[in-house]
Amino acid sequence: MKVLLTVYLGVWIWALAAYWFFTGGSDAMGYSLLFLWLLLPATTFVVSFLTGKKDYWGKRKWFLVLAFGLMYMLAEYATFGLENDSYDYCAKNIGYDAFGHAHFDYYYKGEFIDHIQLNVNGEHNVKNALAAIAAAKRIGIDVDTMKKGLLGFTGAKRRFELKGTCNDFTVVDDYAHHPTEIRATLESAKNYPHNELWCVFQPHTYTRTKALMDEFADVLATAERVILADIYAARETDTLGVSSSDLCDKINERGGKAYYFPTFDEIEAFLLENCIHGDVL
Repeated sequence: MKVLLTVYLGVWIWALAAYWFFTGGSDAMGYSLLFLWLLLPATTFVVSFLTGKKDYWGKRKWFLVLAFGLMYMLAEYATFGLENDSYDYCAKNIGYDAFGHAHFDYYYKGEFIDHIQLNVNGEHNVKNALAAIAAAKRIGIDVDTMKKGLLGFTGAKRRFELKGTCNDFTVVDDYAHHPTEIRATLESAKNYPHNELWCVFQPHTYTRTKALMDEFADVLATAERVILADIYAARETDTLGVSSSDLCDKINERGGKAYYFPTFDEIEAFLLENCIHGDVL
């Protein structure tokens, strides 16, 4: 269930203090909470929890339960989701135009309100639009103004960002580096006009690649062709015995068509030779 929370400042101060006191603030989560505290948010959208480590929450589960338990007790909240009248804000009859941009019927507490056209791709952006609608309604913005605002939003940089064309195939850039994000991006691409769908992917960090190897293989196997670059180490020095070649093998074991190249020059040459008119990369 997707939950919209209007959060009181005191809850965030408590959450920040508790995290830093009990964990020492040694993880990126601490920085995230500090970021939220500095912005003093009045409204927070809880869409999903993603982590690069399967055991990330471990000892932190108590923190998650306590933090959201307090927020639930102290905050106003509403739900949003797809094709189900149990949600306060619901999108039904989702469709896509010739460019893959989503549109849907907007319902509030079971009552049809209006038809919404977006200028971004993907079902995940329908959910994002519902969250924006919920926040806008909460502060008194009318539906016509919401519709204009949503239609005027053309997306964030490096999120299904159209870069142009090369040799008559279309190039799209997306920063997705978690299996759930990759799935959303590939699903968006499938609704974009194309002949064959290519995915060039560079795994980010050895720890994430090792922890989520099977999840990466499952989702990447859904693309028609996958090109893998070497793992981007970032701050890491230990390879943990994993490589992009291992991921390539797992994708192919699942019936996918994956290729691994150790250099970007090789990747570029392969794409220029094999991508044809109408393909999406």
